[in-house]
Amino acid sequence: MKQTLLLITFFLFSGMAFGQTSFSAGLKFVPSTQKIDIKIFPNPVMAELGISDNTQVKTIKIFSTLGGEVKRFDYEAGTRYYVGDLPRGIYLVQFSDAGNKVITTKRMKKQ
Repeated sequence: MKQTLLLITFFLFSGMAFGQTSFSAGLKFVPSTQKIDIKIFPNPVMAELGISDNTQVKTIKIFSTLGGEVKRFDYEAGTRYYVGDLPRGIYLVQFSDAGNKVITTKRMKKQ
């Protein structure tokens, strides 16, 4: 009897907590109307990373899969970026604009 009462109480409070944490009608996701097309090449990369030209990009950051920043570059059109000193593995390449707002993130494999 005591276990049943505890179980009912648990489900009652769980339902109330879920109802309070659900999205409200005023909270809306507005997708970006502008598609950002940035390509990294070659992928997998050996020593130098190339990036397609984009006028919005100002900063390039490379993160390990553990989340730590391992490299940072200021973007210049037509430049190749040296990543030959990074260990083999998977990395995330994050592109930011002049306001330090993240534009997009791409996956890079280092051989």
